[in-house]
Amino acid sequence: MSTGETKYGEGQLLAVPALRKDGRHISIEFSIQLLEDVNGQIEWVVAILRDVTERYNRDTALRTELKALQART
Repeated sequence: MSTGETKYGEGQLLAVPALRKDGRHISIEFSIQLLEDVNGQIEWVVAILRDVTERYNRDTALRTELKALQART
């Protein structure tokens, strides 16, 4: 973080499993931006997170169904 360099592309979404405070497992996507002051020094780190559990579960079910259909042929 001190260099302001990242191995992820600008605005790239990262997808990871997460654990809610109530103990429920969810899937999230997030992006991180480093905000600089007028001198170019990193002053703030901003993260945007989104719960994508529904989509993840739907996509997983579709992939499983597709594998089952392909196994029949």
